[in-house]
Amino acid sequence: MHFYKGVVVRTGVHLKDAAIILRTNRDQHISSAFVIFRVLLDDLLRACYVYASANRQNSVDELTSKAYKDWFNTWKEAGRLNAELQLGDAMTESLAKGELDKFLSDPANASYITLDASNKKVFKKEVKTPAMVSTIKTCPRVAKYSRGYVLFKQMSHYVHFSMLPYHLDRAHPSRDLEIQFIDEVMFLAYHLLKVSQEVLSEPNPQLTWPTGPADATFDRLNYIVR
Repeated sequence: MHFYKGVVVRTGVHLKDAAIILRTNRDQHISSAFVIFRVLLDDLLRACYVYASANRQNSVDELTSKAYKDWFNTWKEAGRLNAELQLGDAMTESLAKGELDKFLSDPANASYITLDASNKKVFKKEVKTPAMVSTIKTCPRVAKYSRGYVLFKQMSHYVHFSMLPYHLDRAHPSRDLEIQFIDEVMFLAYHLLKVSQEVLSEPNPQLTWPTGPADATFDRLNYIVR
């Protein structure tokens, strides 16, 4: 339940932020909005993947496991760079490993952990986006939203700066196509919220409250989770 409440609140924030960019910049320098749309589409694919999964809670745990794995890998990389470049930061590889070991040994994190061939605790295997899309296509309710993967790939061109987004930001002939992309993202965002609300209204949504109930309240300008 936390997963879908988070999706609903975050979608509202993303749409508000993108609207500010588009309203402020009009038809110039709008690639920042596409970066936000790319994140929104990533959320769409994950929400639809969880919806289409045979075991929704396990799918949420797999996604969360990947997030924690990346988190600890970032700490490890920070420690390596600190040692290599003498940056003076407090993070070290040994400290990162200690925090990882502490996390893996905590029973509260058992749902994110599995055992490898040597019986060592490791994070669950991550689910790649193409695999998520394959699962989405098996569920009639959300199969058509796999189209979001195409838009996700398109919006990804705007995330990492190169001369491509530089030219696209200044190419007026491409505006009609970009407006079509915006229309499609708005359509998918609407259905992302519908899918999330459907799960939240189910009497048995196959999802648990990991730390107790959360509540989300939001109005036209403010979004609060408590």
